[in-house]
Amino acid sequence: MNLGLLYAIAANLIWGLVFLGPVWVPGATPLQITGGRYFFYGAFATLCLVWVWRRAPAATPVLRNASAWRRAVYLALLGNFVYFLCVSAAVQSIGVALPTMIVGMIPVTVPVIACLWTRRWPGNWLWAALVLMTAGILLANWRPLDGTPNVAGVAFAVTSLLCWSAYALLNQRAMQKLAPGQPFLWASLQGAVGLPIGGVLFAFNGGFTQPLFAELVPVWLVLGLFCSGIGNVLWNLGSARLPSTVLGPMIAFETLSGLACAWAYDGKPWPMTAWFGAMLLVTGVVLAVQGERKPAPPAEAAIPN
Repeated sequence: MNLGLLYAIAANLIWGLVFLGPVWVPGATPLQITGGRYFFYGAFATLCLVWVWRRAPAATPVLRNASAWRRAVYLALLGNFVYFLCVSAAVQSIGVALPTMIVGMIPVTVPVIACLWTRRWPGNWLWAALVLMTAGILLANWRPLDGTPNVAGVAFAVTSLLCWSAYALLNQRAMQKLAPGQPFLWASLQGAVGLPIGGVLFAFNGGFTQPLFAELVPVWLVLGLFCSGIGNVLWNLGSARLPSTVLGPMIAFETLSGLACAWAYDGKPWPMTAWFGAMLLVTGVVLAVQGERKPAPPAEAAIPN
């Protein structure tokens, strides 16, 4: 489990950069950022897929499985395109702080949904962890709002939360069923199936002649190759080694990373509420992991009548 924890934490620290992508180039649209990111990621993942196919005979059955391709398509749409498009729209509508807080609830929603899905009643350790993580997320992200936030921006952020909560669980189960023991192949397959969609969005926005192209290239490369290319592989490596009730809380580190990036971008030091919230968040993650290391008694395994 320890190695899986390291992989998942590393992935989420990288993903924290995603919240800065939409504000690095203020004049760019969410479609421009999304299209370029997944065009470059798709091209990179396709090259990786070809390399795996030629070097690893075990990949052939997966690549010949139509179900694996279909599952990769809808997971790529859910966890990549729809999620990031909504994050970009939310950040550009209401700033970095509030979307980071809303999307930051993923560490809480994933284990809750996992327990409902498997009809397991959360044990005391997990309940305590969820309470601490919720309080930590709210405190760590707390900032005074300038007036009433844009309703559309909040809706985009909530949609992002729901999309990635579902993606985390569906992706883990699909990989275990269709590409067991092959996290690099599964990440490359999802990136490759997204290349046509990313290419269409990229071309729709003007391709290599679109406005702000020079300014956007570094953003696309960081988001596409680093956040998606490396981050997704690390996440799949963690997903293959961790149960859902531990995997979900690991996303707390994306919240902390995104929060640190937001404060660094604004050039402001963390307030005491952010430090206290971060401590609560990390404590909640530790409790979630500790609870999974202690097997629950049989009476706690089912939802009470």
